[in-house]
Amino acid sequence: MTYRFKYLSFIIMLVLIFPKITFSETLTASQILSRVDESLFPDGLIMEVKMINHESDKREKEFIYEVKAIKEVGTLLLFKSPASEIGKKFLLKDRNIWMAIPGVSNPIRLSIRQNFMNSSFSNNDLMDTEYNDDYIPVLDDIIKIEGKDYYRIICKAKNPKVTYNKIIMIIGKDNFIPRKIEYYTRSGKLLKTLTLLDIKQLAGRPRPTKMVMRNQMEKDVYTTVIIESMEEKKNLPESIFTLDSLRK
Repeated sequence: MTYRFKYLSFIIMLVLIFPKITFSETLTASQILSRVDESLFPDGLIMEVKMINHESDKREKEFIYEVKAIKEVGTLLLFKSPASEIGKKFLLKDRNIWMAIPGVSNPIRLSIRQNFMNSSFSNNDLMDTEYNDDYIPVLDDIIKIEGKDYYRIICKAKNPKVTYNKIIMIIGKDNFIPRKIEYYTRSGKLLKTLTLLDIKQLAGRPRPTKMVMRNQMEKDVYTTVIIESMEEKKNLPESIFTLDSLRK
């Protein structure tokens, strides 16, 4: 019996005796980050979102808006409440963000770093979540939290135009859903922390439905985003993601 045949026989015996043994898939940091993008949102969607700004004086301000998005095409937000914001629209297109206000003829171009509706989120945080486009990821470690394995990914900005210089993600190894995301300034100072909670079945797979963003500079100020509903939509017309459509 040759060595090769003995080795093959040994492998077959292992499979028969231990049928549940599988050879783990080795993923690059970039592949893990792509899985994160997929775990958060489908390529095309319509969803309804509630956003609550928790202010330092214990007051809360609540907003309801609808999101329509197609990956690599654009993102459109339409406000439904409160009454003072009804009809206000935001458009992300070609890395630019525009705001349209009822009664104002021309949309206003906004900075991606500007706070979204005075929240703890930036405009870019809520409207562009495709991290692989803006960051170079490195797999720093695999850690265990409460008995579960998590990837620790460090993402460095590809260019100085992005909102944050560095992002650190703690990502579930089993579902690729981030548990926590930390956002850092160019000087290396922690600026914000995003916690993702309440995983539920949405648009065909488990997804986080609650996100809490805390600004480290303002301890009592934070913003909660709750996804009320999400539907995968593969046939949204691309024409709605244009400035002409935003003006209507």
